[in-house]
This record gives sequence, C-alpha cells and structure tokens, in this order.
Amino acid sequence: MHELRGTGHQKIRAPQTETAQTDSDRSDITDLVEDLCEIRFLLDGLCFDQNDFHNYEATYTSLFSQSFADVFNKDLKTFKSKHHALLDLVERAARWSSSADLRILVRQIRKDALDLKSAIRQAYRHRGLALCAADWQSPVYASTFKLELNRFSDPIKEHAWDYKRDGHLDAVVYEEAFIKAYLATSGSSKCKAYLTNSGMAGYTTVLHWLAHEMDLGTNAVALQPMYFENIHLARQFFPSLSTISDYTKQDLLHALRQIQPTVVLCDAVTNCGDILRHDIETVLNWASHETTRSTAIVIDTTCQPAFLMPKDFLGNIPENVSVILIESLAKHHQFGMDNTTAGIVVGHLSETHHNEFRKTRARLGTNITDQSVGCLPAPDRFRLEQRMRRHSLNIDLITRELQSTLENENGVLEGLSHLSLDPQLPWYRGACLTLKMKREFRTVERFQEFEHAVMQRAARKRCSITLGTSFGFDVTRFYVTAPSTPFEEPFLRLAVGTEPRLHIKLLCEIIDEINTELGQVWEKVETQESGSALNMPLPSIKRITTAGSANTANRAVVTTPDSVSPKDFTISTSDDLFISRTVFSGDDSLKSYLSPSNYAPTPLVELPADLNPFRGDGVRIFAKMMPLVPLMNIKSVPAFSMLSKAFERGDLSGVSNIIESSSSNTVLSLSVMSKLFGVENTTAIVDHNISAGLLRMLRLFGIEAFLHPAAGHEMFGKLAPRSERASKIGAQDGWFNPGQYTNPDNPEGFANWLAPHLWAQTNGELDLLACGLGTCGTMVGLSRGLRQRNPHLKVVACCPVAGQAVPGPREQSLLKDVTFDWKTVANAQMELTAEESFKGSIKLLRRGILGGPSSGMNYAGLLAYLQAEKDSGRLEQLIKTDGDFHCAFICCDSPLPHVNDYYDTLGEEYFPQIHDVPGEDIMETEIER
Repeated sequence: MHELRGTGHQKIRAPQTETAQTDSDRSDITDLVEDLCEIRFLLDGLCFDQNDFHNYEATYTSLFSQSFADVFNKDLKTFKSKHHALLDLVERAARWSSSADLRILVRQIRKDALDLKSAIRQAYRHRGLALCAADWQSPVYASTFKLELNRFSDPIKEHAWDYKRDGHLDAVVYEEAFIKAYLATSGSSKCKAYLTNSGMAGYTTVLHWLAHEMDLGTNAVALQPMYFENIHLARQFFPSLSTISDYTKQDLLHALRQIQPTVVLCDAVTNCGDILRHDIETVLNWASHETTRSTAIVIDTTCQPAFLMPKDFLGNIPENVSVILIESLAKHHQFGMDNTTAGIVVGHLSETHHNEFRKTRARLGTNITDQSVGCLPAPDRFRLEQRMRRHSLNIDLITRELQSTLENENGVLEGLSHLSLDPQLPWYRGACLTLKMKREFRTVERFQEFEHAVMQRAARKRCSITLGTSFGFDVTRFYVTAPSTPFEEPFLRLAVGTEPRLHIKLLCEIIDEINTELGQVWEKVETQESGSALNMPLPSIKRITTAGSANTANRAVVTTPDSVSPKDFTISTSDDLFISRTVFSGDDSLKSYLSPSNYAPTPLVELPADLNPFRGDGVRIFAKMMPLVPLMNIKSVPAFSMLSKAFERGDLSGVSNIIESSSSNTVLSLSVMSKLFGVENTTAIVDHNISAGLLRMLRLFGIEAFLHPAAGHEMFGKLAPRSERASKIGAQDGWFNPGQYTNPDNPEGFANWLAPHLWAQTNGELDLLACGLGTCGTMVGLSRGLRQRNPHLKVVACCPVAGQAVPGPREQSLLKDVTFDWKTVANAQMELTAEESFKGSIKLLRRGILGGPSSGMNYAGLLAYLQAEKDSGRLEQLIKTDGDFHCAFICCDSPLPHVNDYYDTLGEEYFPQIHDVPGEDIMETEIER
C-alpha cells in the first residue's frame, strides 16, 4: 500500500492497483487539471521585464529597504512551486486513488488551488501598481535632464496624449492583444478596441458619442429584454427610444422596416431575469441590405463575449453601418480574480470615426487607469473558452438536476430561465440562470428569504457558495438582482462557478430541499395573509403596442417611452382580508402573533408643517411608529430574531435561563418571546441606579434583576462590564446570553422584517434615515436592508452628548462593546442633550405621535442635521428635481415608562401648573372677568 500526502492534506491510503473510478471522478480530475492550467496561465502573465525596476531602485537605494523586483520574483517562485506540487498530487490521485478517497482529495486540492489563486490575485494588483509606480500622469515630451522610469517619454508624440486620461501605452498593448485574440475571426480589418474604466462607462461613452457627436438623429430602438441599467441609460440619451420585444425573425424585420432606426441597441445574450439570445443576425442583415443612411448597431457582449459571435459576422458590413461591441471585463476576462473594474469598446468603424471616438473617450475621462490595466490578465482565447465551457457544463448539469424540483407542485419554484441551445454554438449555455418563483411569491422579501435559506443550508453542508453580485467566478454566486430599481422586476440569479460535478449536485439537492420546505411554510402563510400589501406580486411594466398594422397578433411588441410607467400601480386590500390578518388562533397563536414576520406595517406618519420647519424647503419628514408593534417596543424585532436563530442552531437545547445586559425593552421582549421557544426564566443585569419605575416594570414581566455598579458607585470600574458578565454567565450550562451588542442576528432582524416595510411605505423614495445608537442593531440592520434598494440612502446616527442620560441610546464612549460597524454606515453623527431629546418627545406626543425620549432624540437629531445642511448651503443640493426630499426617523419607544424622567430632566416649571379648585364666588368672578 502507498500513502499519498500533500501539504495541508489528509493522509490517504490508496491501493497500488488501479481502482474503479466513475465518469464523475474522471470529470472532477479534468476540472482540477483545468484549474491548475489556468493558474499556470495566470502565473505566466506575472512574468514581465523588471530591468526598469532594478535600475530605478538602484538609483534611489535610500528609498527602498528591499528591492520590489526581488520580492516579486521570490513570491513568483513560491507560487510556481506550490502549483507544481498540486499538479503532482492531482496526477498521483488520478493514478492510484479509489473513488471514495478521490472525493476527499478533490475537495482539498480545489481549496488549495483557490487559495493559491487568491495569492496570485494579490500579485496582479501589486503588478498593476508597480508597472506605473514612477510614471508621470502628464507625459514629458522632452527634458534637459534625465527623468527616471517615465516609460512614456520617447514613444508619445507631442500633444497626442496630454494626460494618461487621454490614453496610455499600457492600455494600447491590451487593446491590440484583445483584437488579435478575440476578433480575429470576425471578418473585419477595421476593428479597434478602447478600454474604459467599467462596462457602464463604455456604454455611457458610446451613447454620448452617438447621441451628441455622430449626428445620427433621435430615431433609436432597443431590443427587449435588455440589462435594466442599459435601457434606463439609453432613454436618457434617446428620449424617443422605441423598444421591440416578444418577436420572431419576421416580426423583428417588420418592426425595423417600420421604425427605420439609425441606432439599434441590444444584448447578444440578455443580462436579465429572462435569459435569451437576441437575433443579431437579422439586425445586421437588415442594416447591411435595407438602409443607406448612417446607422449604428450597438451590441452588449458581456454575457456572450465577442469571440463567441458567429464567424465573419462583420465581414460584409457596408461603409454606412458602424458596429460597436461593449463588454464588461469584470466578469469572464479576469478569470475569477475580480481585481478591478474595467470595460472595453470594440468598434468596427471608419478611420474617421475611430479618431472621433478616441477623442470622445478622452473628453469624458472614461479611459481605464494605468494601474487597472496592469491588474488584467492577458487576453487568451483558448483559456477563456476552456473556462466558459466549464461554466456551461455546470449550467447544463443544474438544469437537468433541478427538473424534478420544478415538477414539485408543492414547491415555490415554477421554472428556470437559461440560455437555450444554439446549433452554431452548441456547447455554450452561459454562466447564469434565473430561478423563477410562482407568481404569488414574487416579492423581494420572498426572494431574500429563499436566498438566505439556501445560504444557511449550504453552510451546514459545507457547500461553498457566495452571496454576492456579478458572474464568471470560480465559486457559485446566488443573489437577488435589481431589488431596488423601478426599471426591472427583481429576480433570483444563480451564477455558476467552476466547481466539480459533485459540488454542483449537492447545491441542487439544497435548492430542492429549500424549495419544498418553503413551499409548505409559504402556502400556509399565504392562506392566512392573502391580499396583504406586502405579499402582492410585483407590478409588471406596462407595454402598449404601437405597430402600424391593425392586425398585430403576430407582430412584435413595440413600445415608446410613454408606455413605461413602473410606479403607476395601486394595491388594495378588502376588509375581510384585513380582518383575517388580525386574527391569530390555534396552538401557535402567540408565536404567530409575536413573530415580526406577521407584523402589520406600523404607521408611517408625515409630520405637519409646525413640526417640520423645513417643509417649505421641500423636505418631508415621516415618523415610523414602532411602539405600535405587539410588545409596544422596537426591540421585539431583534429579540425574536436572536432567539429564533438560536433555536434553529440548537443553541437553546437544555437552556432554562436567558440572561442579557439590558434594563428595559430588549430584556422585556426576550422574557416574553423566550417562552415561545421553551425557556421560562429571564434574568437582567442592570445599572444600580436604574429608576424605580423601570425596575418595577422588569419585575412585572417576571424578570429577575441583578444590580451592577454604574457611575457614582464605589465599585464602578472595578468589575467587568455588564455585557461581559452576562456573556460569562450565559456560557454556563442551562444558560444562554443572546448578546445583543455582538449578535449579528440583531441587525439581521431589522434588515429582514422592518426594512421591507419602510421601503414599501415610502414607495422606494426614502432619502434619509435617522436612528439612535444603542446596540446599533437598528441602524446597521435597517441601513443594510434599505441600501440594498437605494445605495445612496443617507443615515444620520443620533446619540446623547457625553455625560447626558437618555433612556435607551448611549453616548459614543459607551459603545465600545458594540461590534456592529456603525461608523461606516452613518453619513453623519448628531449629539443631543437630554433636554433636547425630552423636549423633542414632548413636541411629538402632544400632537399624537407617542414617541418616548429616544424617539425625541432621533427627531431632534434629524432637525439638527437638516439645519446644519441648510446653513452650509448643501440642503438645496439634496432636494430632488420634483421638490421633495424624504426623511424618516424611528419612533422606537413609548413615553409611558419614562414619565418621571421627563420631570427630572426638564423640571416642574416646564409643565402646566397644578391649581386647587377655587370656591364658587371666586369662580364666578373669574368667569365675569
């Protein structure tokens, strides 16, 4: 018997004789070999002429403690050594491993290969920086003294490129290599490439050039579906843009003849929920044979790279037709390394148009940076095709494995959208597919619930998958696309990686399990909540047929800009359905009643002008009334989230006591909700100077309290903080500490349950949110959920001034035990005195907004922020063109538990006086007076 060993690998005993290996085993070995071949290709790309670095470092030895070139070469040798060791291990595993042992080895070798690739990724970033480390961004044409390592001195013709923004040789080298590698079979000798700093930058540059510099007119058409960012951008440049969708070849030709566009925009393969291949051949044939005017055909080849376009597709294009390809280089072309944003434009243009477009890119400043070019692997058709073949095989495997899942009538999925077979390119299936849910479940919240359930199950089963956007990577990604845009219905995307077959099959098993399990849960919920505004299907974009013929049954759907009105929809709920949502019965009635997933959205109330001094400036302020949830405090949301997740993980098994560092809302909610999960006792660690009213309220809810020395106590600072003591006790047998200051399930509850409500209630128009800092879970979770929908949302963090006490929130110096990264979330931080907070609360409650001191602090902090913005002149910049800037603050507490605190903080003189009832004679006198 032989023993196989590898660095970091488990010892495997394998027989000398050849053992039976399955087709799947051989496929996995092939995948590993492809991984390592790709890594070798990337390693070769790191080898470049380093003489310039040595010369530069020798000249300025005092600046360099160690030669970069020497360090880089040393790392490169290490990478190659590890690569050789992995390749040797794969060969021995293929020769001698049994099928069972091979599966273990494949998993470990793949992990090591990805780790090596991650190190190579960093090396490419260093390479990009090093290549241009000493270059001048504004070229030097001549000098009376020597300039060290300015590589662009000699080759640049004076005033051809005044800045690297205009152009630079690193980009030219890549652009020429791109044409040679990927457009050699296009049939065109006129193609030139232009790097841009992203695919969208390339698209913007092309649209600007066509709309404002090419004099092609405004008659443009787009083939739908199209990537939603592209179609939105196109409408800004071509306001009269028409669209063609749902077409056959004859329909498309008829529509083009009817519209006679001078600009045609389309995706080669759509980057949308509906994945399909557009009929580029018909478009090019029409342009080549039926139009004599100057015409531009713009094709986004991001989802089907240019080298996969049909052979000689540009071979017979006449002089009056320009063909432009736009491609993101952030997907396939970085071979999974995702190092930099980059895009490329390929133009089949006349020389005059090439010169014009080059100048347009320079004027718009969309050229790629020199450092980014150095981060890109060299174009290589063979290696890229090999990689994309692996993605296609995995897409094909998933579609076959999930067939039985889609036939499950009790599940939530009803179909897949994936690229169909093309006889001219039979192996290509793309890198993405869309999981289509049944119509009644198509809400962002349902998509995200499915997404999170798959992620959690995959983590338990050690199935690597990433929650992140984009595609073309090594590890499969699963994510909701377009959750916050009004231009596209959200959809659930699976972007496959290059994993082995067994891994893909495991992922399919997980999706099948979640499909069945959520089907059972959601059907039950839908029965109870049918008609709820939060669970209505997403609105469809309306389309109006404008084809000239009266008989449009067999015509493509052609729409004009006026047809698209994504916000023109209403959702109504009948009285009967509303009442059904407010009744909770059966054995699980309390759990259903107290679960945030069943909370009706609490009121969102706009403040009148006397409470909003900025209404005349175009600012609208809304109060989100969280005291109106079942337990009358916002902390019921994270309490249920932390306990339910702990229950799912098995953390509550054998637990009879919950302990938390909390003096009010959190521990009150935990004491009630813990009983839903079988835990009867709750203990609170509170400050020794807690008010008598709060202490009585804790005891009213059955909570046992332990007093901890706070400021003013002789033992203050001599004992571990409250949260640490709670954590230590919670680690004992029979105890559990949710740990509200560090538990990620705290903000996750707000992201999952409260953020969707607030977004829906504001019709997706929320611009600013004001929250208090306590555990920071509310702000971090809400901002995470809302910024998935609006990345530009502003967040104002409100906290007490140092030394001031406001019940609930804490001054910044007391947030040290909070691990949530609130500082990167907040755009601004406002500190309020206790007086400002309590007075803000009184203003609200006397007008019917029953918000406590914390609510008053959030309100006062929002007003203070808006005033500061107005004083600096920035408020006008925030106001939208329609004259509204939508703000919301969280009313997170009730004033009722804190009545005594109002008087202690503001004094008796702030409140109405108390009088004895006067005698009759005095009263009569007063009345007469």
